[in-house]
Amino acid sequence: KMSPLFTLHKDMRPILLIHGAEDENRGTYTDQSVRMFAALRSIGVVSRLVVLPYEGHRYRARESIMHCLAETEFWLRKYCVDKRKYSTSYDVAPDELRSATAPIATIATHIQPGDSQVNL
Repeated sequence: KMSPLFTLHKDMRPILLIHGAEDENRGTYTDQSVRMFAALRSIGVVSRLVVLPYEGHRYRARESIMHCLAETEFWLRKYCVDKRKYSTSYDVAPDELRSATAPIATIATHIQPGDSQVNL
């Protein structure tokens, strides 16, 4: 009954999930974010999951921190500042985000709707 999966509904605001691939903190395993992401997408909630490889519960690598900040800034601008109408389609990050994270583009795993397999 404590799981946030029981509180999901289709009218939720967009959600950005960022998780370290090697998070072994009790109660926050990466698989939980993967399941939450799948559940959100299945009911049509705009969501994005970014898994940072080689990172645990706290992000330490400069690349991971910069990627996390770039993803967060993009998300906030799109869904909070611009207040655009939410779309359930997956939007690829704009050129500004791609150039900001170009050196680490292969590090983060983005899971898109319809993906049946998650590679961490």
